Amino acid sequence: MLPQSSTAGNFEPKFYTGGGTRFYLPLLHDIMALEKPALVVTLGLADAQAHLSLCQTVARF
Repeated sequence: MLPQSSTAGNFEPKFYTGGGTRFYLPLLHDIMALEKPALVVTLGLADAQAHLSLCQTVARF
């Protein structure tokens, strides 16, 4: 389980443009925090919000 401070409800992205990806940022945060993958590849993400959110999560853990 994740600590309460690191769940999707408490995630605040540092880079936020308000695009359609914004709804998936908390989900991506939780997936990264739970799985802690060694390699992450982001392809086809137009505004880079998801990529930067993944980087932010990796920096926290």
